[in-house]
Amino acid sequence: MAEENQKSEENNNISTYEHFTRLLLANQRSLYGFILSLVPNLTDADDIFQDTVLVMCRKFEGLRLKSSFLAWGLSIAHHKIIKFREKQNRSLILFTDDAFKIIMDRSDSILSNMDQRVKALENCLTKLIEPDRELIKMRYEEGLAIKDIASEVGRPVQGMYKVFARLHNALRLCIRKTMSMWGTA
Repeated sequence: MAEENQKSEENNNISTYEHFTRLLLANQRSLYGFILSLVPNLTDADDIFQDTVLVMCRKFEGLRLKSSFLAWGLSIAHHKIIKFREKQNRSLILFTDDAFKIIMDRSDSILSNMDQRVKALENCLTKLIEPDRELIKMRYEEGLAIKDIASEVGRPVQGMYKVFARLHNALRLCIRKTMSMWGTA
């Protein structure tokens, strides 16, 4: 009986861990993007993201999500960013408190439909031809610099910048059109 309880407890832990991991992986770009939009230094943004994820991980098991996982994570990140700003009070501050509040207010409205934007982006990526999808994958999933991509595909660097400008524009227009069709623009 004790062995059955231990197995059941292990299965619950695994499923909780897997559930948290799946939700985090599905939302990590949006969460990190939010942090990076308010903390432009990559090292600081990475630290805040890691602290945010640790808090989320610790509090996830007993949590009953009343809102979306992303909204919950954004609220934790928001508090981490405020604490970070308080620590940085004596060093260089990029925004006044009033400016920071305006940015936070506007980011809330933008992030309110972030899930839909991500779904629209995923939809638009499927509409790209395979070579263009591969370029996007190399740049954003593998993190390669444009000059490295140019070298790998045997094209001039300036030409690759033009290709990425074209791809970004096409994706931006597609996302707008998709969001409009879905009534979430």
